[in-house]
Amino acid sequence: MPFHAGRGTLDCRIDSRPSFPHISTHDRPIRNSEAASRSHRARSHFLSIMPSENSIARSRWVLRIIILLQCYGLAEHLLFNVWETESNIYGLLFFDFKTSETFAKAVEDYGTWLCLMAAIYVLFAPIVARICSDKKWAGGKFIRHSQMASLLCITFWFALYAALIVVRGGQFMSQWVLGAHAVRILTPVALILLLKAPDPTRPSRQVTIAAWFLRIAVALTFFTHGLESIFANPGFINLLVMSAQQLLGYELAQTTAITLLVYIGIVDILIAVLLLATTSRFLVAYMAWWGIVTACSRLTSVPLSFYSMVYWEVLVRIAHSGAPLVLLILFCSTAAERKRLTAKPENK
Repeated sequence: MPFHAGRGTLDCRIDSRPSFPHISTHDRPIRNSEAASRSHRARSHFLSIMPSENSIARSRWVLRIIILLQCYGLAEHLLFNVWETESNIYGLLFFDFKTSETFAKAVEDYGTWLCLMAAIYVLFAPIVARICSDKKWAGGKFIRHSQMASLLCITFWFALYAALIVVRGGQFMSQWVLGAHAVRILTPVALILLLKAPDPTRPSRQVTIAAWFLRIAVALTFFTHGLESIFANPGFINLLVMSAQQLLGYELAQTTAITLLVYIGIVDILIAVLLLATTSRFLVAYMAWWGIVTACSRLTSVPLSFYSMVYWEVLVRIAHSGAPLVLLILFCSTAAERKRLTAKPENK
C-alpha cells in the first residue's frame, strides 16, 4: 500500500498480480517468445521446405547427374544412334521453313551438342571451382552464374523440343506433350534455384520454390501420363503387352491391357493431385519407384538384342524417377528438422 506524497492519504488498492520470487518477470517473455518462435518456424506452413545443408548438397548432386543422363539420352537419340533419326527441330527447319537439309541438321546437331556439353560442365563445375579456388576468374559468382546459364540453355532446348511436337503433331495426344515433358524441362530450373539458396542451414525461400518447381513438374508429368493411360495410348498398350510377353511369357490380351491402363491412369492422376497437397515421403518414394519402372519398360518390351537401340529412351526419362527422389531427400530432411524444432528443450 504505497503512500502518495502530497495527498496525505494511503492508497489502499491491492495489487492482485501473483508474484514469482524465483523467476524474473523479464525471463518469462523471453522464454515464451523463444517457444513461440520455435513453434512458428516449425509450423509456419506445412508445405514449406526447411532441409539441412547436407540434404541440399545431395539434392544438387542428384539433379546434376539426372540432367547429364537425360541430355546424354537425347544426344544418343539424335547424334550417336546407328539409326538416323531427326527431331521436329529438323522437321520445322527443313520441311516447314524450306531451309537446306545441311543447315537444318547442323542446327539440330549443334544444339544437342551444346546441351550435352552444358550438362557435363554443370556436373564438374564444383570440382573446377575447388581446384581453381585461388584463381580470380574462378570465383564463386562466376562458377555459379555460368552454371545457371548452362542450365537455362538445357531448359530452352528441352522446352523447344517438346513445343515443336505440340506445333507439328504426329504423336498421340501431342497437344499434351509439354505436360508430359514438364519434369525434363523444369528440373534444370530447380537446380538453378538450389544454386541460388543463400543460407541452406535455414528455411530458404529459394529452396522452397525449387521444391515447388519439382512438385509441379512431377505432378504435370504424372497427370498427363495418367490421361494418356485412360485414353489408351497405343504406345502404352504395346509396352504392357510386350513386357508381359518378354518377362513372363504371358500373352496379355489387348482389352486387358486397356483395362489395366485405366486403373494405372487413375492412380497417376490421384497421386499427382496429392503431391501438390502434401509432403508425404511415402508418396514421392512411390513416384520415384514407378518412374523408373515405366522408364525401364522401354527395355523390357523388346528382346535383349535391341537394348542398344532403345536404352536412350530410359535415360531421357530418368528425371521421371530422379525428381521424386530429390523431393524424397528434401522431405525427409524437412521432417527431421521440424521434429527437432518442435521438440521440447531439456530441463537443466
